[in-house]
Amino acid sequence: MLQRNKQPFVLFQRAGTRNWSMRFSMGGQQIRKSLGTEEEAEAQRLATEIWHEANYRNKNGLLPQAKPFAVVAEEFIDHVAKESARGERSPYHPQHWPPVIQRYFVGFFGNRAYDTVATTKHVKDKNAIEVGSWARCRLSSTR
Repeated sequence: MLQRNKQPFVLFQRAGTRNWSMRFSMGGQQIRKSLGTEEEAEAQRLATEIWHEANYRNKNGLLPQAKPFAVVAEEFIDHVAKESARGERSPYHPQHWPPVIQRYFVGFFGNRAYDTVATTKHVKDKNAIEVGSWARCRLSSTR
């Protein structure tokens, strides 16, 4: 009897598209991702690659699917605005914090996965602690 190895993910095609998608559970999250290909062999290869990357991240204490820093920063800005509206924060926070966060932090970290931003890594990098590097980030993001 031929026994097939069970895959840790499921490949499927959604109704109305010929592209393959995958889904799997890891670290308490249900992850779904479109693979952007119509070929089943290529979909299998991509799904295996994505699953292995998520598994590596999970084993190293990171979320299997991390949000970009810019997205988390926007969520934080919204959170601050809601807290201020409820009177839990000073009214100047939603006025003064967003420009600083967007200009400097988002300008510097951009779309890097937020859970890979570590203080020790960036403090070791001389450019990250120089004031000039923050200014260069701002200049490069506005061009």
